[in-house]
Amino acid sequence: MFSLKLLGGASIHAPSGPLAGRASQRRRIALLAMLAVARARGVSRDKLIAYLWPDQDTEHARPLLSDSIYRVNQALGAEAIISTADDLRLSTQVLPSDVAGFEDAIDGGDWQRATDLYGGPFLDGFFLADAEEFERWASAERDRLARSYARALEALSESAERRGDTVDAVRWWRALAAHDPYSSRVAVRLMRALDRSGDRAAALQHARVHATLLADEFGTEPDAAVAELAASIRAQPIAPAPPAPTSERVPEEPDSEQRRVDAPAVVAPPAAVTTRRRRWPLAAAVIALAIAVAAVARGRTSAGNRAESTSVAVLPFVDLSPAHDHEYFSDGMTEELINTLGRVQGVRVASRTSSFSFKGKTPDVRDVGTQLGVATVLDGSVRADEGRLRITARLSNARDGYQLWSRTYERELQDVFAIQEEISRSIVETLKGTLVGSADSAATARRDTDLEAYNLYLRGRHALYMKGRYSWYRRTEEGLRSAAAYFTQAIEKDSTYALAHAGLADALAVLGFYDYLPPREAFPPAERAAQRAMGLDSTLVQPYATLGYVALYYNWNWRRAEEWFTRATDVGPRYSTAHQWYANFLTARARFDEAERAMGRAQEIDPLSLIASAAHGWVLYYAGDFERAAEQCRLTLELDPEYAVALLWRGWSLEELGRVPEALTLLERAVALTHRSSLFVASLARTRAIAGDTARARGLLHELEDRASRSYVPTYELAKVHLALGARERALQMLERAYEERSHSMVFLGVDPQLKSLHGEARFEALVRRVDAARKG
Repeated sequence: MFSLKLLGGASIHAPSGPLAGRASQRRRIALLAMLAVARARGVSRDKLIAYLWPDQDTEHARPLLSDSIYRVNQALGAEAIISTADDLRLSTQVLPSDVAGFEDAIDGGDWQRATDLYGGPFLDGFFLADAEEFERWASAERDRLARSYARALEALSESAERRGDTVDAVRWWRALAAHDPYSSRVAVRLMRALDRSGDRAAALQHARVHATLLADEFGTEPDAAVAELAASIRAQPIAPAPPAPTSERVPEEPDSEQRRVDAPAVVAPPAAVTTRRRRWPLAAAVIALAIAVAAVARGRTSAGNRAESTSVAVLPFVDLSPAHDHEYFSDGMTEELINTLGRVQGVRVASRTSSFSFKGKTPDVRDVGTQLGVATVLDGSVRADEGRLRITARLSNARDGYQLWSRTYERELQDVFAIQEEISRSIVETLKGTLVGSADSAATARRDTDLEAYNLYLRGRHALYMKGRYSWYRRTEEGLRSAAAYFTQAIEKDSTYALAHAGLADALAVLGFYDYLPPREAFPPAERAAQRAMGLDSTLVQPYATLGYVALYYNWNWRRAEEWFTRATDVGPRYSTAHQWYANFLTARARFDEAERAMGRAQEIDPLSLIASAAHGWVLYYAGDFERAAEQCRLTLELDPEYAVALLWRGWSLEELGRVPEALTLLERAVALTHRSSLFVASLARTRAIAGDTARARGLLHELEDRASRSYVPTYELAKVHLALGARERALQMLERAYEERSHSMVFLGVDPQLKSLHGEARFEALVRRVDAARKG
């Protein structure tokens, strides 16, 4: 049975866990969210199109909506989205949703069930780019549902008070105070409940916390009723606490006996309300942290130093800035923490790629722990406004989901480096019982980096993750060029900024590999940038790998390339890219068994990396194991059906297996996704020629030749199109030109399955020998 989770996240759940694939793409989740909220009323197609595809005209948007309906229904194996005339509605029998169940419970006055179902804010952490109307609608619904949740909590609180259950009354009022921390009315009701339960100290503490929160957030004071009640409580004589009530209690969670005392009762909603997937708003986190600190001071909390493992995943920090325009900064904070913790001896940190695969999601930390093989999970948020930062960080035990540690930092923007150090030190202190190193090793080298240069560097890193799509791992031209531009600007601001030089080197090298730049414009400046980065900071691992990359693809210096890759894996044994690029080298040298082991190591380090997964298929393709290559790329496409290089390499493999029509379908999708990138168009032209569709193959070839008069088109790829069209002489001429251009693909000349028909040709064999002997540098 499938279900739709929209409260506290956004996902489709199957019995085995969250559903991946096409049905779970963001716009389709948004479609389901609108239908779930509408319930039996349904929503018109025109409204759905206006909200979800605002940039498309009706003629193009209607097929997109129809395709989304088809993909969802196909994935669920039944008609979840039902069409009635021009309206659509969601079948609650096929796909029940927590939102519909929550609203039914509210309508029926079943307050307990409503709070059970409310896992957090509606579509928490979900964002749909370029859909302003949808975002406005989602915000309004989020507020409406939050008000309903508050109504349910208040009803339960008052019910507990009427039956004289002071313990339950406190628990429910605390839940409402965490949900609505700015309400002085709620603060007063909680204080009264605490006072009645005999916990006067907690009542007075809440008055102080509430006042501090309002002062910090708005510069205002609480309602006079808060101070008056606090004064009244102080004036009361001390009385013994009343006996525990005998009325029926809300049942505890099955594993409540395992609950850590460091998840303080003064913060947590009642067991019936708490869900481990819940991600509270920033304000609630602040009030929770403040009360938790008070609990620690009273000796009610044991610090989370019982953690026995030293592995951690750092999930992408959420941008909570008012304009949501600091995502690049929150992503950069995440990367810095990953890098800093990765330098601590004895701590194993999940790779950046795997961590960022959870971006935009609200996963259960236990699921993260299982998928990434870590014992603890760090997540948090960043709020930047008018030169100030508020950073909230939380470390949780991945085994049981309980919180081990949390902090909120409020500083000036220029203190960002110090905050990163503090967070890293605190995490290491929490885990230090089994560390080989010490908390001191968590400290980043204090940098005198210009703050503007640092921001430009972060924007460069963020450009590799444009619009939530992992462009570094998707290898898009737009993302790579934008990143290179930001890194260059950062270097102009601070020429000694090693990380910016390293970032520029990587971006240029990959621009060269995917033929977005001519070899001579990509690889030599990449080499210079990597050498400069290494000269500024010899502890960085990236420059070693990039120098190996350039030695392989441009200098054709096999010995030097292998030396650089070996040094990279020694300096940074958990830098998966170094292992992946070393596998590329081994593939070019026809050392396929070693290549597969190296690529397997990259996947082991970074299990959710799209490029490592797809490149494993690429290695198998060059090794001639086309069945396994096709299957490996298929597995990658299960992670992301729109990953263009996996479509490309699976298409190549299927072509070799004689499944040409399937290959064409994949290549056409890849061409569309990459906005007709030359490499992908050339592959499609070649496969069309093999299929016998010479007219369309020649049309694509003409498109590329026309483009070559304005921008770089890889001659090596044009040679393969000519060969598929039967023009062997022209193909050989183009390969000789590719040699003169120093095309990076020439290193695969002797192992490329697409050129096997030239094997034994004297000119071709001579060209292979020339590449092998042409090393530079």
